[in-house]
Amino acid sequence: QGTGAFRPLFEVGEGAREDATSAGVYDSYMTQAMSVYTFANEVEDLSPRVAATPEMKWTDILPVVRRMGATTEKQISVPFDLDFVSLLLRDDLRDAYEKETGSKTPRTWEEFADYTEYWHGKDLNGDGEPDFGICSLNGAGPGGPQAMLMAIASSKLQYQGSMTGTWFELDNPDAVPLFENEAFYQAAELTRRLWMHSIDDQP
Repeated sequence: QGTGAFRPLFEVGEGAREDATSAGVYDSYMTQAMSVYTFANEVEDLSPRVAATPEMKWTDILPVVRRMGATTEKQISVPFDLDFVSLLLRDDLRDAYEKETGSKTPRTWEEFADYTEYWHGKDLNGDGEPDFGICSLNGAGPGGPQAMLMAIASSKLQYQGSMTGTWFELDNPDAVPLFENEAFYQAAELTRRLWMHSIDDQP
């Protein structure tokens, strides 16, 4: 990414922009996903290259991730890394939960919070020590409480799909915030419930 290398994260891509909008000496750039669209006029359509490179296993990349680096006309970037929340349940605990509680595998955030609280404090690995209900929410990393909060809030606020807003009402010229409503309150409470039964259980 040219002179943008080894800069702080918020500056990543600035060197790439300088190169892309001048004579330029680099063939490719690395930048943050949020900045990809600003390069649309300076970079080529990568679709032909993707199609000609089956080794990339392009269809193994989640569709929403592929779209994040594309415009309506062309694929302008190839994703390198993406952080997102993915929930995994142990098969043995899932089966035991259904048998012991009569409840099915969690399908909603509310059910998942119930599931987490059920297992919290029980010995889940046979070492004689109580364990946490969820292995997540430890600190400010990609799996931190802020990521879980936005994952839950998005699923409640964007009930019509990702074309609707998460932070603000997209169709409102006043950019009305989407925080003071029942959906966001529910997301905050669910995040609190999960956090209090996680590895990092301190607010």
